[in-house]
Amino acid sequence: MQETETKPIRILGISGSPRNMATDFLVQEALKIAKEKYGAEIDYFSSKGKKLNFCIHCDFCIRKKEGCIHKDDIAAELYDKMIWADAW
Repeated sequence: MQETETKPIRILGISGSPRNMATDFLVQEALKIAKEKYGAEIDYFSSKGKKLNFCIHCDFCIRKKEGCIHKDDIAAELYDKMIWADAW
């Protein structure tokens, strides 16, 4: 029987809280456990202090397939992390 080598799962933790308190702590603790117990590759994104624009339902992302029309911190930082991750 041939053994197959599996890659570790890649997990992105996202904290949507504007404060650095319980949500931020819990997301980072969950990532730490996933890494230590299951060997997951981890990354983290916090919305704290970031420029985030609201969706205006313009459908640019659907029509053009080029991401959001807003060029905020989500576009600059989060999209690539989400593509990298297997789960978030």
